Amino acid sequence: MKYFTLDIFLIFLLFSTSKSLVEFKDEGEPSQEFRGVWVSPWGGDDDLVPFISIEQFKKNMTYILDTLKEYKMNAIIYHVRTHNDALYESKLNPISKYFEKVNYKEFDPLNWMIDETHRRGIEFHAWMNPYRIKSENKTTIEELLEKYKNYPRNPASDKKYILVGNDIIIMDPGYEEVRQFISDTIIEFFDKYDVEAIHFDDYFYCDMGADGHTEGNYTILNEPDQKTYIEYIKNHSDCKYKNDSATDKANWRREQIDFLIQLLRENINKYNKEHKKHIQFGISPTGIYRNGDGKVEYDDEKNAITNGSKTNGQEHYASYLFCDTLKWCNKGWIDYILPQNYFSRDSPTAPYGECLDWWDKVLKFKNKVNLYQGVGLYQADLDIDMHSWQKDEQELYKDLKDVANSERSEGVSIYNFHTLRTYKDGKNDKFSSKQIKNGIKAWTKRVLPTEIKAFDKINLDAPKNAKLVGDLLSFDKVDDAKFYVIYQSKEELKFNENEIIDIIGNPENKQRIEWKVKNIGNKFGVRAISYSNTLGKTTNIVNFSKMNSVFLFALGCYLILLF
Repeated sequence: MKYFTLDIFLIFLLFSTSKSLVEFKDEGEPSQEFRGVWVSPWGGDDDLVPFISIEQFKKNMTYILDTLKEYKMNAIIYHVRTHNDALYESKLNPISKYFEKVNYKEFDPLNWMIDETHRRGIEFHAWMNPYRIKSENKTTIEELLEKYKNYPRNPASDKKYILVGNDIIIMDPGYEEVRQFISDTIIEFFDKYDVEAIHFDDYFYCDMGADGHTEGNYTILNEPDQKTYIEYIKNHSDCKYKNDSATDKANWRREQIDFLIQLLRENINKYNKEHKKHIQFGISPTGIYRNGDGKVEYDDEKNAITNGSKTNGQEHYASYLFCDTLKWCNKGWIDYILPQNYFSRDSPTAPYGECLDWWDKVLKFKNKVNLYQGVGLYQADLDIDMHSWQKDEQELYKDLKDVANSERSEGVSIYNFHTLRTYKDGKNDKFSSKQIKNGIKAWTKRVLPTEIKAFDKINLDAPKNAKLVGDLLSFDKVDDAKFYVIYQSKEELKFNENEIIDIIGNPENKQRIEWKVKNIGNKFGVRAISYSNTLGKTTNIVNFSKMNSVFLFALGCYLILLF
């Protein structure tokens, strides 16, 4: 009878140990914050050095991604289209000069890069410039046409669609053919690569001599796209614009950019629906929408009524850029906006706090658009006076904390990685090194990427068959999971942000995910993140090593009593 009782005891002991390790808990939600950085080969940076070999490329990009992981960042904004070209294999655009030596039959750098980014639980935002062809105007039209002769679908193969500006050459935004080509480029990219977002920077129209002026002796009516403007008026009998009004032309230019953004919104939505994807469309304009008095009110639809922020710098609504980003947010044409709020905190033109507060207010009720802030760390190293960026060692830290504590902004992106690289390599003795040393202290904990407001929430179940054997933690793949969050604690898990030790992906789409444990004696848990960046249910990890120890101890006691 005593043996039977002991058998029951052993079974009960094993069962109760297992049960205590797999019970579900959900005590408090971790913080979610966008923490990105821009990475580009252009503009004098060495972030994406020209491709020389597979080994060289992998070494450089591994360094970049490992640095992001070390600094607890969760997004990379990676330049894949700088000058109407492609840092990938394309039938529509010529290969970028940075990737001319790539043999795509042997190796696809971008595909490898995206997989490695996702493996680390980091989002990949594909950064494209839509219109820019050249960043100087010394190239002749004939030379351009020769470059694009093998790409007849590219508008740069026809001089009709080319505009020459001051130190820049762009495709003319006033043509439907140009807009459709940009859309085709994006869809081609989607068919090749699995990314979280398409990201545009602040380049739209360019300065072609008038610097955006609508008054005075020389206005935008004198610029090269006047032919496009007059042609548009002639071809639209119901046109509301006048060919002798610079104000009308300014409104017409904004409308042409509106047409592009609306077209891309429709086509990205269509692609997502047809392919069961969740690709975002984000834009990073300059930090000032319009200069005004900073006051913000709201209409009946909760759209902001404002004449602009209390600033006096270049504004992207007019100047020579001509884009109405606030309209895009109100219409839901973009999923996130990331204004380049690069200004110092004591800037006489546009104080950082003033711009942050204004963007917070105008998007206060836009619950389908995420708002992030661009932070201009690079300005600490410029040779001109950038005010507190070059005087206050806590500038970066204060900026990051202000965003974290703001009512509406949900994260930041730092411009640029080159500045982070020189600090990490110990080669930066400029002021930014002090900024970074103090600034990264604002990110003491690893956080999850921000939940995407534009998408319906995708709620996931807990990973199943989660177990720890030796130092190998493993669990079953969860359908519709983008990433997985690993938790650890010496005590009972609460699944809060203090317990997050890693965020990982599953780029190979394996049915079973594995992760190496360092502190075997701790307790571990896991939960999935969906493609809406919504956290799934939690589960504790069954520690089979610990269970086996308990079982062997009990078995030993049993044998002693038996014999």
